[in-house]
Amino acid sequence: MYLLANCSRATCRARAPPEARPDDFMQSLMDASYEDGRALSDDEITGILLTVLFAGQHTSAVLATWTGLELLRATSYLARVRDETQAIYGETGEISLEGLKQQVTMEHAVRECERLHPPLILLIRKVLRPMPFGNHVVPAGSLAMVSPAVSHRLPDLFAGPDRFDPDRFAAPAREDKQHPYTLIGFGGGKHRCMGKHFAEMQVQAIWTALIDRFELSLDTEFPAPNYGSWVTGPVTPCRLRYRRRSQGRVFT
Repeated sequence: MYLLANCSRATCRARAPPEARPDDFMQSLMDASYEDGRALSDDEITGILLTVLFAGQHTSAVLATWTGLELLRATSYLARVRDETQAIYGETGEISLEGLKQQVTMEHAVRECERLHPPLILLIRKVLRPMPFGNHVVPAGSLAMVSPAVSHRLPDLFAGPDRFDPDRFAAPAREDKQHPYTLIGFGGGKHRCMGKHFAEMQVQAIWTALIDRFELSLDTEFPAPNYGSWVTGPVTPCRLRYRRRSQGRVFT
């Protein structure tokens, strides 16, 4: 971590001349400023970069795990994912950013796994000013907590909330768009996870490649969630059987 921090600071110094400024995320941070005009310090930029690099490791891994498990037991939906992969990447044989943006079937599967298995079961916010809530007032300075693991399974928000149904996110249902903050696996409001879209595309890319290349099946019982952990993965290890597909593959 210390080495990475030093590398970040050195890069900030090396990019100080105008001619040495590429168009990337780090440069955007270097060019950013607060409302009072103050630029971000090298330490602030380093902190943000390290947060982006490491903050999503466990949560993305857990979301990827549940996505694979749910797809493997939803065989008819898995077939649709393979058909979509063929339609989008059949000519090029390579995963691309533009292709990932077109993968609506896979995107909805990842989103449904975020709903059924949110990586974080508690989201915490500090109350900055007294907040009326029903017949109560939450005092300033308190901690307010909400659980996606509970709200994502409310039947008032999602039809058949315990059922794996990625099509609930497609038109005309669009169940996640009917009320504000219906889907909050990545948080909500101004402090929503900045890596939400990257994480979703990362999981899409991983399972697009694996599902295309291999026939996969679960070699253990479908696991229960481990609610004793802050990041809610399966409570037991999951073993998969795999066999390389000889026909119908898009990727080599």
